[in-house]
Amino acid sequence: MVVNEIAKRAGVPPHVVRYYARIGLLNPQRHPDNQYRLFSPADVTRIRLIRYAQSVGYNLDEIRSVLATLASGPVSWAWMYRELDNKKRRARHAQACLVAQQDKLDQIMAAGEKSQPIFDNPEQMLEWLERLT
Repeated sequence: MVVNEIAKRAGVPPHVVRYYARIGLLNPQRHPDNQYRLFSPADVTRIRLIRYAQSVGYNLDEIRSVLATLASGPVSWAWMYRELDNKKRRARHAQACLVAQQDKLDQIMAAGEKSQPIFDNPEQMLEWLERLT
């Protein structure tokens, strides 16, 4: 299959297929006559797995690691459970950080609404922001 065909079968735009190939998530063969990238049916599955993993929060480096583990041999449910649990823990930490950022922004906005400051330069803005903490 060439790029457009695999993209259609995997349900992604062609540029996604090219990108995954460029960064090494896909390793297509080359047609000997025209050097077009040639993909296999297994690559459709690989793209779908990549997209699924992205939909649950995995970044491409994490996905690369998972794919490397899968390529090295059978993977047990225990391994997959640990992987998912670790990802869930990282997601909870990220969520807590976002909540803290949101709280900080709320604090800044409330203080600004109350005092209506005017800043002539970055130093004044920074001094005002640092006084809030």
